[in-house]
Amino acid sequence: MFCDDEPIRDDRRLSDYNADERSRQFVAAAREWSAAYASDNVLMPMGSDFNYVSAGSWYKNLDKLIRHVNSGDYNGKGQKPVHLLVGILNFFIISMENILSPPLA
Repeated sequence: MFCDDEPIRDDRRLSDYNADERSRQFVAAAREWSAAYASDNVLMPMGSDFNYVSAGSWYKNLDKLIRHVNSGDYNGKGQKPVHLLVGILNFFIISMENILSPPLA
C-alpha cells in the first residue's frame, strides 16, 4: 500500500466499493513475501521518509485494510489465516527471537 494508492472504500453502498479486492491483493502480496521467511511472521514495512504527503489519510487507509483483512476470509482452502497488526521493528525482532530461540521455562 502506497501513498498514491486509491483509498480503500469499505462502504458496500458505494458503487466503487473496493475493500474486498484490496484486501485480497494485500493478502496475496503477504503470502508471496512469506516465501522468504522461515516463520509465519512476515515484516511488511509501511512508509518511507518523505513519500507521504497526507499521513492522516494514509493511516485511515491502513486502518481500514487491517480491520477488513482481520475480519474477513481471504484465505484459500488449506491456507493459514492472515492476521495484520501494526508494530515497530523491535516488536517483530522480539517475536522472531522467540520463535527461533524460545525462552527456557
